[in-house]
Amino acid sequence: MDGIGVGTRHRWTRRATLRAAAAAGAALAAGAVLDACGTAANTGAAPTKGSGKIVLKWRPWYGATPQTLPLMYQGTQPFRDKNPGIDVRPVLDAQLGGMAPEMIAGDGPDVFQDWVLPPYVANGLALDLEPYISKDNVDIGTFSSSEMDFFREVSSFAPGGKGLYFLPCYIHTQTIVVNLSVLDQLGFSYPNDTGMTWSDWAQSFRKWTAVGSDPSKSRMGGAADWEGYNDSSYNFISPYYLAGSGGGYVDPADPTKSILGTPATVNFAAEYVQLVRDKVLGFPSFNDFATGRAVSSIRGSGSGLVQAATQWRGFKWRFFPPPIFPNKRTAYSATDAYGIWAGTKHVEAAWSFFKWLTVEPTYAQFMIKLQLRGPAQLNLWDNWVTEVSAAAPPLAATNLQALAQGPVNDWTYPGYLFRYNDSGVRTVLNNMSTQVMSGKVDVALALPQAAAQIEAIQKIGAASNANPAALIQGIKSTTVGANTNYPSPARAGQGAPYSKNPYILSDAKTGAYTLLGDGWDVWLSSDNGSFAAVAATETEGYWQCRITGISNLTCPHLSQWSKFGIMARGDLSDDAPMCTLHVDGGHSIEWQYRGIAGITPGGQSGLSLPPPGSKSGNTPVMQPNTKSFSNYLIRPVWLRLQRKGTSWTPWASWDGTTWVQTGSPQLVPEMGGCWVGIIACAHNGSFNDTGYARATFDNLSFKPTDLVQLGDQGVPPAAGPVPKAWATMAGK
Repeated sequence: MDGIGVGTRHRWTRRATLRAAAAAGAALAAGAVLDACGTAANTGAAPTKGSGKIVLKWRPWYGATPQTLPLMYQGTQPFRDKNPGIDVRPVLDAQLGGMAPEMIAGDGPDVFQDWVLPPYVANGLALDLEPYISKDNVDIGTFSSSEMDFFREVSSFAPGGKGLYFLPCYIHTQTIVVNLSVLDQLGFSYPNDTGMTWSDWAQSFRKWTAVGSDPSKSRMGGAADWEGYNDSSYNFISPYYLAGSGGGYVDPADPTKSILGTPATVNFAAEYVQLVRDKVLGFPSFNDFATGRAVSSIRGSGSGLVQAATQWRGFKWRFFPPPIFPNKRTAYSATDAYGIWAGTKHVEAAWSFFKWLTVEPTYAQFMIKLQLRGPAQLNLWDNWVTEVSAAAPPLAATNLQALAQGPVNDWTYPGYLFRYNDSGVRTVLNNMSTQVMSGKVDVALALPQAAAQIEAIQKIGAASNANPAALIQGIKSTTVGANTNYPSPARAGQGAPYSKNPYILSDAKTGAYTLLGDGWDVWLSSDNGSFAAVAATETEGYWQCRITGISNLTCPHLSQWSKFGIMARGDLSDDAPMCTLHVDGGHSIEWQYRGIAGITPGGQSGLSLPPPGSKSGNTPVMQPNTKSFSNYLIRPVWLRLQRKGTSWTPWASWDGTTWVQTGSPQLVPEMGGCWVGIIACAHNGSFNDTGYARATFDNLSFKPTDLVQLGDQGVPPAAGPVPKAWATMAGK
């Protein structure tokens, strides 16, 4: 009950978790544990050629780092002991979603983990597990019913909508955690340990809140949202809240229908939004909870527990059961899944390992000890509390059972994905959130309107339902060579050109271009910014430019995530396949890519060039973005994208003569004919909530024919009117 008190003697660290894992019988050698905390001397490399073993490539993601791969290798030792003819090699992947291009190129992992699932199914990259489950009579009833509903919905992306392509990886359950020391100081009673309704929690949050002119004496009662990506990071209400209130972004029984506008959901949302407006609910940091600036927060299993056990000291804290919402209890789950690549050369071996990984308890028990991760198998959760308490003793008195209640009672809810036009749906949700939280639209009106817009998008998508696999096959079958071309790129989405674009100016005499950058980002499901581009059909060649100036016009300083450089993209819509080499406001040169539309982009950041005239070392490209400069570029820099078929490689140079490869080549298989051009994006929402940035380019190896605004058809309301004489006004 006392959590971690001032007098706690046991000094628990991350290394202690690893030692506890070894002591508890996980297959960890002491040397590997120590190496994981320092240098990985024993990497558990795969057998050499000629060993006669089948070597499977396995791409885990959750918690996978160069230091943890040796531990994961040893964690799978029980499988190798049972299957001496098979070895398993865990390997890193730079970014979620990055496996799809590798699979299309014929070099995918045999078994993989991801949460961006639809493209794998739609493009025939994931193996249908149904025949193997049936053949071995595998019991999948141990998994959360709502998670399995989610994976069945993902299967609907397959031709004919049949099959089962993924099984759950883990459950990352979360609930409310309360700083009991603050309640003791204030003389307040503790929450009801048997469970409280949402209304009871809301009253408690208000009672615990103190809002005043002195920030040091102010505190918020609770957190405004569940953590986790899924759909919740784009909205002010998480899927778990909505499900508990009888609503949802999409009806699980009919993915073309939204049930956002149900009366219970509207009533709950109105109360919830008011709590945020009154500063009762906020977005506390991890430290805000420890210092008492937030009386309660949202935390859970996995990395959150590791942080809590190591950092929350000197005060009492405790978990409490998930709220009883108007309709039912719900608890955070996950959409992470394991799958088998359909192109694996060792199908039976991959299935043997996959089955051991997902259905048998051994690896799940290992990950409980190693990362405190919640297992996907519901029948392991009662034991989870015992195992976590043993691996991390400071957590033993924090009521871990409250975290386990969701899985044990099958209250888990992973959030149903949007089947059609995900970027369009997210735009609707973003707009709804902005309007409601700014007070421009009442919740009772906003939710039904959003539901109707989502339904329209879903139904249009259901009617068209193009087959992405056909596009992939068409591109793969296109001959790559100097005398062949891809088809001209289609003009899709919102990127229609302006007749007179107020964001882009060109100088016919010098060949220079000046771009006024606005927009949220070029990332995830929404790409924005000014783009001066040309249609490109070549299968081989390069496009390059020199960027000579970057300035911030209407904000104190530049956003660290702003982007200025050269980009190629499959079409002009949001979320298109793309690659971009750009100067990043806070990260020097950055190389980003998205091989399949809808998959989370990958990238390499913090790249730099050797000093001019040198072959080694590095020198900064940008001035500090937290100060004001008329030109944030330290010196002009040349950028180049080189193409060979579906492979793209980035290059940079100080002088346009000596070039340095600034990132690894990447496959962008959906991008046949494409648009190539220069891009400027201010990344509104960081430092530039109402701002514009400007970039100047020259020495283009191509002549832009289309001057467009990606994503934004008109002036973004947040950025305000286009400044007069912006091309010549002084930057800040």
